[in-house]
Amino acid sequence: MERKHLFIVSTVIIIASLVVAAASTRSPQVESPNRPTVVVTISPLYLIAKEVMGDKAEIHVLAPAGVDPHHYSPTPRDVKLVGSCDLFICVGREEFLGQLPERRGRQMSWDDWAREPGMKIENDNPHYLWLYPPNAKIIARKIAKVISEIDSSNVAYYLDNAQRFERRLEELERELLAVKAKLAGKRVLLVADHFEPFVEWIGLDVTYVVIRGEGALPGPQDIITAMERARASDLIIVSETQRDGDEGRIGRQISEASGTPIAYLYGVPMREGDDYFDFVKRNLEALVVQLGGSR
Repeated sequence: MERKHLFIVSTVIIIASLVVAAASTRSPQVESPNRPTVVVTISPLYLIAKEVMGDKAEIHVLAPAGVDPHHYSPTPRDVKLVGSCDLFICVGREEFLGQLPERRGRQMSWDDWAREPGMKIENDNPHYLWLYPPNAKIIARKIAKVISEIDSSNVAYYLDNAQRFERRLEELERELLAVKAKLAGKRVLLVADHFEPFVEWIGLDVTYVVIRGEGALPGPQDIITAMERARASDLIIVSETQRDGDEGRIGRQISEASGTPIAYLYGVPMREGDDYFDFVKRNLEALVVQLGGSR
């Protein structure tokens, strides 16, 4: 009986030792917070959303920095993310939206932006959402409000971040005052209307817009008018991502005929790691340099 008892005790000890050993070699289990999943279509909106949400949400961007949204096509992973996310943020005019599945969660799209009090959008131009910095404040506030409804445990965090973003924008606008003084009276010709919001924010005079609307092409009379207006302009502005497309070709044609130089600006961030303010300042610096050296 005593021998049987010793056998049982020994067996229990051995089993306990094995369990402890197995537990010590097993990878520690780290519980991940239950963060909302957010998908944003283009990188400028992603940068604003990231400022608001920080690390409290899992944020994905479909067309990241360096990718022209006009050339983007969804991957199977993108389709899966969009179909299952808690919040989907888009401009509402992206060409690829028809390739994406129905959204399960909340969506922020064109109607949300266009109806938001204080939002400035002219000629139905969607680029006003991110290339007109005063609108970025309103977008940040709206995103903070919606994500707070989805994730009510972090309301104060989201609202504080939106306010911090707004203060940085106000600081940027104060810096812009000195730039406006340097560029006062400068005139630019836009090959397309992408940058109309941006040059309006800076205070430049627009002499002519050659192409209005996505996919439109100018007629012969439009080109003749553009060449005449370019002679009275200090700079021609073309989108960098359209340099090798129709916009770039038309810009070079007008520049050669008029002698007016071209500046290539970025409609979306091109560098990974840049924030919204880096993106805006790169375009601003490019204009200051080009206009300072133009005829």
